[in-house]
Amino acid sequence: MNKTEERLFKMLRGELPSGWTLMCQVSYGSFLKNRDYRRYMSVNSKRADFVVLDPSLAVAAVVEYQGGGHYGNTRQSRIRAEESDKIKRRACSQAAIPFFELPAKFEREHVISLVKAVDGSDTEPKTESGPTLGGARR
Repeated sequence: MNKTEERLFKMLRGELPSGWTLMCQVSYGSFLKNRDYRRYMSVNSKRADFVVLDPSLAVAAVVEYQGGGHYGNTRQSRIRAEESDKIKRRACSQAAIPFFELPAKFEREHVISLVKAVDGSDTEPKTESGPTLGGARR
């Protein structure tokens, strides 16, 4: 992890309720299954920046950090990153796993809102799109 990812990891871990687990750099293939081999292989080698597990160790959410280098420096690298993100979003949506993306610049409030949406402590979770917090709900 780079320094910002480490900062985010510590924030997420600090906001999660007792008994919840946070894992980093987890292969999507380790928590997503698909009977269609081709579809499984399209997501198997991709990595989730962070996976939140509830107290029963079920996947409660995936958090992707779109850091400064996420899209690379070329048009081709941006296209590859956008396609990869689309595959990740679709796979999580089909598995009914909430998928959250944090931009390169985020604040503690974004992390708190995200955790409240994941653990259900916010009765009406706010899902923001654009430059702050975006995600799919169950």
